[in-house]
Amino acid sequence: NRWPVQIADARCAVRYLRRRATSLGLDPERGAAVGFSAGGHLAELLGTASEVEALDHACPDVATSPRVQAVVSYYAPADLRPEARYSRAADGILTRFLGAPRSRVPERAALASPIVHVDPTDPPHLLLHGTRDTVVPLEQSEAMRDALRGAGVHAQLVVVDEAPHGFRLFWRGGRTRPATCTVVAFLDAALRSRRGASRSAAASGSPP
Repeated sequence: NRWPVQIADARCAVRYLRRRATSLGLDPERGAAVGFSAGGHLAELLGTASEVEALDHACPDVATSPRVQAVVSYYAPADLRPEARYSRAADGILTRFLGAPRSRVPERAALASPIVHVDPTDPPHLLLHGTRDTVVPLEQSEAMRDALRGAGVHAQLVVVDEAPHGFRLFWRGGRTRPATCTVVAFLDAALRSRRGASRSAAASGSPP
């Protein structure tokens, strides 16, 4: 499938969960997006571009917010614009994803770039990347971290020494276990703190 149906589908899924939160036993204001590689790209777009209507496509509900409250992104391509550096193989994947070479569709490539949509209203981000990634350069996550921090958004980058593209959340091993612990701690802080703040505000009679 060609852009933007991927992110449109993810946005529609978030809306579905938020709209049915009560029946599903969910808190509609405590949701995180976690993704790996191309999935990390979509997670970052959920975090940075929730208000961009051009990313909707054939979703029956566009009134409900697709916003998430935290993002965890593993080795994701954050910048798809023509000037961003990728290997020839990865660039071919991006061409198929966008439907044309990046140089021929710069506006489409910019719309698909999470880093372009960063602003101070974005939720906290945790980025993870390996030093031996030959698919998505580490500099992609470094640039995304810097852009988020520049906008005043909490952003943390965990660089996993010697890890290739494709390591997972619960991989066993001395190099990846600290990263897993960081993810769990990040989600706990990002989501539990919102619940605690809401309860405190409700107890004091002030709006959350």
